[in-house]
Amino acid sequence: MSRVMVAVLAVLFSAPAFTAHHDSLPRDYWSYMDGYRYQYTDSCLVTWDVKSAVFVVPELCPEYVDSRLNSDAIKSIEYTKANSNAQNFYEYYSKIEQKPQQARRYSELDARRDAKEIWRRACIDAKEMRPAHPDKLIDAYPGIKIIHVTRLIQNARDTVTGLSGMVNCAEQGHYVVEMYASDIDIRAKSE
Repeated sequence: MSRVMVAVLAVLFSAPAFTAHHDSLPRDYWSYMDGYRYQYTDSCLVTWDVKSAVFVVPELCPEYVDSRLNSDAIKSIEYTKANSNAQNFYEYYSKIEQKPQQARRYSELDARRDAKEIWRRACIDAKEMRPAHPDKLIDAYPGIKIIHVTRLIQNARDTVTGLSGMVNCAEQGHYVVEMYASDIDIRAKSE
């Protein structure tokens, strides 16, 4: 068994997350939820799985999170629609990250959040057998060093191949990035 496969299996079974089915989130909001993420605590980043239309909630999240998922998502949608012309969260976050670095400090937490989205998108592309377009992700996330973007993309594609496509991209991306960036700064240095 290859080292990559062993590492992937270790990640899969080491830090569980669960999906929360919430019928109270109206279907009208689902199309806007692509790229959704909501940081409750340092260890609780809730995301949205577009294909199954459910929240992905890490097991480390506090108990109160379940009761707030729908209302926080709707408030976030209303806020982003009022403050931008983005068609979904992915587009909204991409536009925010294109603002000059002087406008806001790009933290390590921001970099990890973006790295999870890079991994998730590369994973979905691999599952759908679409070619990799690292240049698009590199351009969309200039705050992360190019070498880390390419490594995350390759890891996602290798994971999908190694597991024959049997992977939850949003959930797995969270754990891969937490392990990968646990002791390094993946941010690009501003000149």
